[in-house]
Amino acid sequence: MEKLTNNFEDSKDHIHKVNQFEINHILQLSDNGRPEERIDEIKKSFVEQEIFFENKNESVEQVTQIQLLNEEDFFKIDAEYLKTHAFRVTKFSHTYYPNTEDRGYMFSQVSIPALGGISYAVFLSKEPVIYEKNETYEISRSGAMALLRICTSENNGDDLQKAAEDSYKQIFDYLLKNKNLNLLRVWNYIPNILTDETGKFVADETGNSIGNITRERYRMFNAGRWDAWQKWGPKLKNGDPIRPAATGIGSFGGPLVIEVLFTENRVIAIENPLQTQFVHYNREKYGAKPPVSARGTLHITQNGPEVYVAGTASLISDSVAHIGNIEAQTYETLNNINTLLSFENMKNYGVEAGFNLKDLEAIRVYIKNEDDYEQVKNIIGTIWKDKPVLYVHDHICRPGFLLEIEGLARKNKTS
Repeated sequence: MEKLTNNFEDSKDHIHKVNQFEINHILQLSDNGRPEERIDEIKKSFVEQEIFFENKNESVEQVTQIQLLNEEDFFKIDAEYLKTHAFRVTKFSHTYYPNTEDRGYMFSQVSIPALGGISYAVFLSKEPVIYEKNETYEISRSGAMALLRICTSENNGDDLQKAAEDSYKQIFDYLLKNKNLNLLRVWNYIPNILTDETGKFVADETGNSIGNITRERYRMFNAGRWDAWQKWGPKLKNGDPIRPAATGIGSFGGPLVIEVLFTENRVIAIENPLQTQFVHYNREKYGAKPPVSARGTLHITQNGPEVYVAGTASLISDSVAHIGNIEAQTYETLNNINTLLSFENMKNYGVEAGFNLKDLEAIRVYIKNEDDYEQVKNIIGTIWKDKPVLYVHDHICRPGFLLEIEGLARKNKTS
């Protein structure tokens, strides 16, 4: 197969500065059971940055937008408008249903139940969208962007590695035929992400093995994705994958579902100075073949830069911080996103513009334990008082993670 190349700029081409002093400080508080001190530090920094204050600035008019809606408001959207302007509609529910109905647009239902009223994520374009479906995948195209969705069933339910490799081969086949496109953002919905093929959990929340950890389904998925990237995917000169922001999240059933957003615009992989790059994870500890993702993708559009934030959790260096403490993990996750988006971090990638949490929209919060929903919602509400937030219940890619947050950062007119 012909090698893929594109104008994706990887973080290795820039300066990825690791703040080792801050990493050591946070891990010391976490390991010594002092989460209250860390929470106070984060709250103080948010006050100094005025993140707790409401932001009434009007947003720049964008070609695309992602609306988070409850069922009643979704059905108020004209069906004909969706046929011509919807990149994708995602419904979060308890059960997976295959998309057999011909709606005329991409409709993705995943087996991840919503918490609260909002259960639809509607990705729209102001420009006309062309939608096609074949035996392999669905594709929506509009202007400079395209979104591909592929569903792959496992043979006998125990071959996730092959399903992942086959899926990504199809993705790279499409990219090879459309060489003007760059990888921008990926969502991976992985059934039963933390179990082995028999449905048994293989590690406790501290990461200690309680089964054959090498058969954990998330590791099997990572192996298939990595193998596909090495065989057919776009790579740097040193062989590392050219990687966009991604989410790898659990679902409670159905096939492996992968959705990939492409763009013709310039993109740059960005990393977090408080976190280890995925490709540099300890492979003896976290799997021989690491995840393929950046912490975010900087997307240079005609309206200025925006950042697709990958699924982000309470990870410091390559370790779970604040195990078992949902409050501390929520604040640490928010701080990770804020650090990623900061002016100080952005200038490492040649961009003289920064963001913060107030610039985030299309916010999804994945929560492991339903009982944590109200506490998480109360914390999130102090940050995004005036924005809709989609809360869902599912397992996250490590047993110790209690939540994960993702979103899209766009600059406001007056900020």
